[in-house]
Amino acid sequence: MPRFAKSNEERWLHPSYRKAYCFRYRNGMVYTCVNSIRKATGFEWHPRNKKICMEILNQRIHEQLFPAENKKDVKMLSELIMQFHRDKVLKLNDSTVKNYKYIYKQFLNYDLPLSEINEIRDRILLVKNSLKLSSNTIWKRMQRLHKIFEYGVDLEWMEKNPVPKALIPEYKRKEVVICSKEHVEILLEHFNNAGMQNMAFMLEFAFITALRIQEILNIEWEDIDNNILIIKGKGGRKRIIPLLSFPRAKEILLILHKKGLEKPFNWKNQQTPAKYLRNALDVCKESYPEMTWNITFHVIRKTTINIWRNAGISSEVRNLIAGHSKDVEKGFYLSSPEIQYLEKELEKLSKL
Repeated sequence: MPRFAKSNEERWLHPSYRKAYCFRYRNGMVYTCVNSIRKATGFEWHPRNKKICMEILNQRIHEQLFPAENKKDVKMLSELIMQFHRDKVLKLNDSTVKNYKYIYKQFLNYDLPLSEINEIRDRILLVKNSLKLSSNTIWKRMQRLHKIFEYGVDLEWMEKNPVPKALIPEYKRKEVVICSKEHVEILLEHFNNAGMQNMAFMLEFAFITALRIQEILNIEWEDIDNNILIIKGKGGRKRIIPLLSFPRAKEILLILHKKGLEKPFNWKNQQTPAKYLRNALDVCKESYPEMTWNITFHVIRKTTINIWRNAGISSEVRNLIAGHSKDVEKGFYLSSPEIQYLEKELEKLSKL
């Protein structure tokens, strides 16, 4: 039977409901106790956290005293998955959609009220701990799970994310692979000699603009407005590229328009141009065995971003054109600073 709470240094008593309080658990975290029912808050025992923990306590008192009123507002995990998939995932490319479907099946193949945060977290951890995958693969899947539940928090369907950043393993940064302008020139020569001019145009366009392969394939003629190219980026986010700053890219679009193509780069999916590139690399390996040919469209994108950096283009402008954040660029795109970049930056010292 629930008893009245007694005051001590390890408890924050509720001012009006004496059968409820916040207390310090043995792990140093704050737990609530309402009518002898104990639940975690996710906050450390510290005076600065008292206000928010007492708000959580108030909410849990209300849930205990008026269960019927709160029950009708509880959303289910299946509802969140459907809402997230419809609002966020369907805008992404086919490969990413497929990956999210696999995550639903692997981690979320049950249905629970979103209020059962601890139970959801425990089930996710059970799957995570059973995976025999690389740390970076697990990192990617946990990141996507975090996004799913963060959307639930944004919708106010749940109080907090059951997959906090603390549960996501650290990403082991790999060396950023880039190529050189010479690599690209050899590949362009190969495609032109093989009668694959449109493939040459696409490769050159990718090298000039640093666009993702799917972003290039998504370009339609109506996306070109005078000297502005509208890019349909990841997650349905649009951005612009000023074509006056990329005259060769503008020239390529004009050439392709004169050909009467349905759209500038007229392949239905990424697989076809990616296959053409792999076949070209096999030929180049034989012709230039002294060079490394670990090249994909994404490597070309990274190469261009590093060229921009070495030319002194600010990170803000680079990220606006490339369509990613400063942290993503730093973690996944920038190679070790080259001597030209360091020298250019250190020139500023002479002006002090």
